[in-house]
Amino acid sequence: MNRKESFYDPKVRSTYEKYYDSIKNRLSPKLRLALDMHDAILIKRYSVQSNLILVFNPHNALSNTKQLTFVNYRILADDNPSIGSQCLDVDIYLEDGNKYRLYLLFFDLESKEWRELEILSDEILPDLYFENAGICLRCGRWVSD
Repeated sequence: MNRKESFYDPKVRSTYEKYYDSIKNRLSPKLRLALDMHDAILIKRYSVQSNLILVFNPHNALSNTKQLTFVNYRILADDNPSIGSQCLDVDIYLEDGNKYRLYLLFFDLESKEWRELEILSDEILPDLYFENAGICLRCGRWVSD
């Protein structure tokens, strides 16, 4: 089973969720919030020196993430998600104690194809629209301070 197929497998998701629960306290609160990017649209991808920058449009999505900057990055897998692709899943792993491996699964709205992007980096710097935001448990809307 490849990563795209495993997106729908409840056993695989459950295993990842257990792993994530074991590492989430080692991630900054800002990064944890930024990784909740379901349905965010990729609007720009570029490199500056040894950093990769992904810019997202989170409007009409369950997301608060404007941008992710990967410091001293290396691409591990790249299906070349096109601009306008929708981010459906994000998984994070800690590697060698001090590196981050981020797996992103995109759906290309034009070609109707799944696209993967997997990045290893020394650090992930998130840029959020709101520092304290989330979904209200009563009304289901995004709220912020």
